[in-house]
Amino acid sequence: MSARGKLAAEVSRELIEELASFEGDGPLLSLYLPTTLEVDERKQNEIRLKNLLKDAYAKLEALGMSSTDAGTLTDAVSNASLDRDMWTGHGRGFAVFTGRGFMRHVSLPKPVRELSVAGFRFHLKPLIDALEYRGRFWLLALSQNDVRLYSGDGVSIAAVDPGAAVPRSLTDVVGREPAEKLLHYHAGGRRSKMAVYHGMSSGKEEVKPEIEQFVRAVSDGLERFWKVDHAPVVLAGVEHVRWLYKEVSPSADRVQGEIEGNVEDLSEQELHAKAWEIVREQLDARRAEALQRLEHSDADTPVSRELGDVVRAARDGRVDTLFIAADVECWGRFDDSERSIARRAEPMPGDVDLLDRAAVESWLKGGQVYVVPAADIPGQAGAIAGLRY
Repeated sequence: MSARGKLAAEVSRELIEELASFEGDGPLLSLYLPTTLEVDERKQNEIRLKNLLKDAYAKLEALGMSSTDAGTLTDAVSNASLDRDMWTGHGRGFAVFTGRGFMRHVSLPKPVRELSVAGFRFHLKPLIDALEYRGRFWLLALSQNDVRLYSGDGVSIAAVDPGAAVPRSLTDVVGREPAEKLLHYHAGGRRSKMAVYHGMSSGKEEVKPEIEQFVRAVSDGLERFWKVDHAPVVLAGVEHVRWLYKEVSPSADRVQGEIEGNVEDLSEQELHAKAWEIVREQLDARRAEALQRLEHSDADTPVSRELGDVVRAARDGRVDTLFIAADVECWGRFDDSERSIARRAEPMPGDVDLLDRAAVESWLKGGQVYVVPAADIPGQAGAIAGLRY
């Protein structure tokens, strides 16, 4: 079960599905902790984990696990944490999932509150939140002398080789630079055959054919990426190049944000910061809009604000959109045969966080799940769900 020599995995849909379907031989342990990236403070990461493991040990014993078996489970995590590689790839948060003969440790892109949960299923609500936070996107940095494609998220961007079908510069297409540099333009209308530019001294003139040829070649070569991956696209470049790309690209509607400027002067870190600001604002806006729709729904849109109804709807696959509290747990049990829930102020051995169960089941069955502060959710249930029927 040793995790030695392995870097922390990144949160992904496949990982959540694996953990959600895992059935262990005995109790399972889920651990979450915020982490520091500063080298001189990394000892704090190990101290936090050590304290969590003490709490987890007591919870495993309360589930009926022998002290020997509980110690074996927590010691395996403690021993793995001694490996420097375990901490090398962590982000602002960290999670460990373990059971007899099983361990996964996961890097999280944002801080999480310290939490240990012992039960017979993994606690995954913070992972769903982390996955949504990553906000995958494409970044296309486009200029006449440089074409760069990146796959990015809230943590970083990584260069992607677009292949031989995508030219890297205008000279790759026409074999020379254009005769004149075009600084400004005005458009003749969406999808018009000609863009009209203003040069330094020549007044209005038609777009240089070689520039349009180059941008079309870039657009055509990128279509294979857009067809198989539907993440939004952030387009970076000077104004006339960005405008022309949107004119000629059949996937122009995929461009969800733009970065103005000469991309040749921007580093990867600068491009990532600018792109993520755009994507994060869009994610926040969509989240706020979805919550507003649920809060002000009419009689024709079924909405549930009662926890028992939300858990039952999640079990049935009827949840379309779910807002669930990130910073509280509602302990209890759901009886599948009776379709009833029992809630408790303090967890008893074998209880689960009912909010976590609703979030995981809704997510697995195609619902959109937003994990937000409890204060953002109307009512006292810690959940509000828009239902499919």
